Amino acid sequence: MPNNTTLFNSLSEKEKSDYLFQLIKNNKSLEDDFILFFKDKFEYIRLSSPILINQNDVINKIIEYSEHISSVLESIDLESLEIAPYHYDHYVPEYELIQSAAEEEANEIFEPYIETLKNAFKNLNLIDIAAELSSIYLGINNAEIEDDEYNLGDPANEYFFSATKYAIEESLVELKNRPFSNDDFTAFFDTIFNINSKYFNDSNEFLKYISKLINEIIVSNETAKIAWEYNQKYGNPIQSIPLLINKIMNMLGDKKKWAESLQSCFLSDYDSSRDLLNYYYNENIDAFEKNIDAFYLHFKNNSWEFLIDKVKYSSDLHLAILKDIVKETGNEQRLNELHTLISKDELSKLISTIKDLNIKIKVLAHVKEFDQIILALENDYLNKNNLFWYFDFQEAVSYLFNDRPIEACYLIKKETLKLLKNERSRVVYSKIAELLKHAQHIKGQEKEIAQLVIELYNHKPNLPALKDEFRKANIV
Repeated sequence: MPNNTTLFNSLSEKEKSDYLFQLIKNNKSLEDDFILFFKDKFEYIRLSSPILINQNDVINKIIEYSEHISSVLESIDLESLEIAPYHYDHYVPEYELIQSAAEEEANEIFEPYIETLKNAFKNLNLIDIAAELSSIYLGINNAEIEDDEYNLGDPANEYFFSATKYAIEESLVELKNRPFSNDDFTAFFDTIFNINSKYFNDSNEFLKYISKLINEIIVSNETAKIAWEYNQKYGNPIQSIPLLINKIMNMLGDKKKWAESLQSCFLSDYDSSRDLLNYYYNENIDAFEKNIDAFYLHFKNNSWEFLIDKVKYSSDLHLAILKDIVKETGNEQRLNELHTLISKDELSKLISTIKDLNIKIKVLAHVKEFDQIILALENDYLNKNNLFWYFDFQEAVSYLFNDRPIEACYLIKKETLKLLKNERSRVVYSKIAELLKHAQHIKGQEKEIAQLVIELYNHKPNLPALKDEFRKANIV
């Protein structure tokens, strides 16, 4: 170590700096650490450096790089994969091993491009991000990847699109506290709208693919103006991307143009359609009334919370929403509301259409239709051969404890016998023990439940695990 120190001190500053530069240049990890250590200075230098680009040169470089990426992806050999030695402690089908090998091969080849993209998000200008993304997207899109067995999916290109999209969304946080110049914003939007116009103008797929990134970048009126200017320049049909049109027009502050733009893509996207309706509700009630039926029919369950307290009380739409909420959730507040607006016969018809047995019995209990609960438990569950693990029998039968205790006791006995008949396992035994412990709360049926516990405890053939679960539940 003393010799190392002596050597270091004997070197000139230029020799030291040249050596350090070479180390940083040739070691990606060291380069990242260096930039991170001097992050403030690095950002100052980046922002101070003018962005002078020729759009034609940028596009040509993107095309050239994308062709390189396509050729690399096409070179992946997915037909003669070597399966790693078997090291699992359980059986794994051969096709899964082959898929795993294909993914490992693909990841190894594609990872450098992902890392370069992540680095652009972390350290470089927006134009660099635009160029990297455009190249990768075009490269994947144009690659003719041979994967006849669909080991990476159908088509295999989607595997790489997904990996890139994940990297983008993971890297968005890197942009939040990074400043960019107006020239950089201009270069970014010029590039991405140009690429989209050249190759994807009919489908707008590229802009849709990076819409979350664009949405994150548009942070002010100024950036919205730049985005809109270049959208107009290249004639991109941005109306097909509600997320972007909503953000841009909101930032521009022209509510009339914002409303017109969102109306042109109404129902394409839930959030933007809801935002437009909310604006109409506060500013133009006629326009709100005109659009709400279509909104509800298109988005159904997603629209309940937004619409329910805005639509006209007792209107056909209000009743339709209430009925759907009751059918799908059994919400007691909305059930009470509906109960006052429709006849008993209408409510009975509605209940008969509920497919989820848990919800159906919850609603029947709320309206005190105990005979219907008994019928539903017998016909829709107990008389069926198979077990419905999604169905909560214990909660359902508990609705009968006070008003139909004898029937509740009878149904519980039937349930325990059904469980034992269909499956004998610790899970089933624990379920029976829990049910019987709960059944001890049925007033007037204490003796019957105690007798049932004894009968099951002494079951023939002997069931030691069942006895153990009874002891754990403290019911014997």
